[in-house]
Amino acid sequence: MEELASGLFGAIVFSYWLESPTFYLPNMARTLLTVTLLLALQVARGQAQQDIAALLEERLPWADAETASEAQLDAWIQALSHPIDINRATYQELEVLQVLTPNQIEALLTHREQFGALVSLYELQAVSGWNLVLIEQVLPFLTLSPAPKDGQSIWQRLRKEDNRYFLLRYDSQWPRMEDGMDSTGSNGRWLARLRVSQTRDFSLGVTLEQDAGEPIGIDLPRAQLGPDFASAHMLGYGKGGWVKRWVVGDYQVHWGQGLTTAAGFTPGKGGETILNTRRPLRGIVPYTSSVESGYLRGGAITLGTGNWEATLLASFQARDASVQHDSIGPHHFTAFRSAGYHRTESERAGYHALRETTLGGKIQYQGRYQREILGAYVMYHRWNLPWEPRLRPDNPTVFRGQELPIPGIFGQVRRNNWLLFGEAAWSNFSKPAALLGVQLHLTPQWQTTWLLRHYDPGFTTLYGDAFAEGSQPRNEQGLYWGLAYQPSKRWRVTAYYDRFTFPWLRFQTAAPSQGYEFLIRALWRPHRHLDGTLQFRREVKDRTTSTDAGRIVAPGTKDNALFQINYRPEGALGLRLRVQGSRFQIANQDSYGVALLYDGFYRYRSWQATGRVALFHAPDFDNRQYVYENHVLYAFSLPAYYGQGLRTYLNLRWKALPSLTLETRWARTFVRETNPTEAPTPPVQSLTLQVQYAF
Repeated sequence: MEELASGLFGAIVFSYWLESPTFYLPNMARTLLTVTLLLALQVARGQAQQDIAALLEERLPWADAETASEAQLDAWIQALSHPIDINRATYQELEVLQVLTPNQIEALLTHREQFGALVSLYELQAVSGWNLVLIEQVLPFLTLSPAPKDGQSIWQRLRKEDNRYFLLRYDSQWPRMEDGMDSTGSNGRWLARLRVSQTRDFSLGVTLEQDAGEPIGIDLPRAQLGPDFASAHMLGYGKGGWVKRWVVGDYQVHWGQGLTTAAGFTPGKGGETILNTRRPLRGIVPYTSSVESGYLRGGAITLGTGNWEATLLASFQARDASVQHDSIGPHHFTAFRSAGYHRTESERAGYHALRETTLGGKIQYQGRYQREILGAYVMYHRWNLPWEPRLRPDNPTVFRGQELPIPGIFGQVRRNNWLLFGEAAWSNFSKPAALLGVQLHLTPQWQTTWLLRHYDPGFTTLYGDAFAEGSQPRNEQGLYWGLAYQPSKRWRVTAYYDRFTFPWLRFQTAAPSQGYEFLIRALWRPHRHLDGTLQFRREVKDRTTSTDAGRIVAPGTKDNALFQINYRPEGALGLRLRVQGSRFQIANQDSYGVALLYDGFYRYRSWQATGRVALFHAPDFDNRQYVYENHVLYAFSLPAYYGQGLRTYLNLRWKALPSLTLETRWARTFVRETNPTEAPTPPVQSLTLQVQYAF
């Protein structure tokens, strides 16, 4: 304990010295070396469970504004935070973890059929194709629980289910982000969540959320009853017969490869170069996030017999939108608003200003263990006002109208060592989008994947999230190649190369453009308590820039490098050191950014603590340093380190009672003002308090 206390005291003192007038941040060499030595001296015996953080950092090695939405990350973290019952998990539920390959999932299900339910998680060593490295990676997300008794009503099972909790969270930041706004709401953000669920049985949940600065109350014209955002769902599984799954309330659906509908976390290019290219076929899933967009509200049901199933859905909801008025009243809307903020009159003017109706259906044939899948669907959207986006040079072919039908087809075929998958869709029956991919397991050591995509500039989707270079599957053509090589349990090397073109204008590019991107990542694990990662990525993409000769379209080159080492010995304390940097070049303009991060993980009896001290030098927008941060349970943080400064945070978790967990998180960002004529910028601090009661 003395070593831990001295280390934390030294880190805090040093962090405040960094903010003193005598410290000049561009002198990075001395600073980085001093911090590393100071904190590395405090390493002691210990181990911390940072499995979710490790998975996210592998999937999001270079997070940016186009990587993944908040709703996707929120949903995936919630899924990972609830271990799956290994004896009742379906193929789809295991695939959502995005850790197991289809062959590994089939091997587990076959083992269950042949030998019955697993008595212990240690029995996973007997599953064909499951080695110790894989088991150690997936074990934190699996559990064993007794099967529910037959003949009990859903209300009886609700009262006896172990996975029941109520959560209350409060977030506050100062200086307030709402300072200077004409907002009348509270100073902090509130979140309340009630959840009761059982694998392959039922799920019941309620989420209430109030952002800082938003008024709470009753506003019938805007359909607000109390908190600014309220969401609820009830999902059930059929016990034999035609009904397979049903849901009422808020939900999402995922069909095909995400061109039209997507649910959960769907990462794109990253350190996992094989599994990220294909989207799991999740079907109907409940919506449990506090993000105020990207979901359907109504009901859906899946019916099936044998290898066939069909899904019908209906959604009727009010959405935020920018509505234009004429002398009579609302005339049309120009865009959806997805931020979810309703703090000022201008923001509240678009609150629930649009009525949307969505109807859809899907029919699908599915072979054993999803070896063959073939399906077709149609989604139909209608609004009470016409959609007329503002005309810009980059969107002359975007959809305009009051009704949007999107039919599509999808399928996959899997054999011993290969898997072929794809999807095609047509928005408004005329603008196509399609992708086709194959995953090959050449040997136990070598895996590769290819993905070809073609998205029309006019393709429009409201709830899709397919594999793409941009944030939406439109105006893009590309070919992706991924490779993974694992010569031994100590080494794993992954790489990808992606070539893409944009047939029409896009944001920040005033002409048709093109580019390419490649990544190579090496993971070294000499011991189960020690691992290191070395990674490099280069992205070359055309964009418009200003030069002495005027504005031109030129290729911009973005290089990223990363080195990370994790030390997790037996005991209570763990250590991680990460250094990452970037460089951006375009038209003889050159800039760079760098960040050094030291993480500590400590556990003692019912207490758990995680913390970080991060130095960053990112003077321009193109070199912002994004890094995933640990947060309280079921939450995440993915800030952009921007400017020259210091970022620190500390999470504390105390399991006060077997059913009561208390958590707090404090974070502080100090950015040094580089212009001596301007007043110093005050540090930005935030505080999170959370109570979770398992009843």
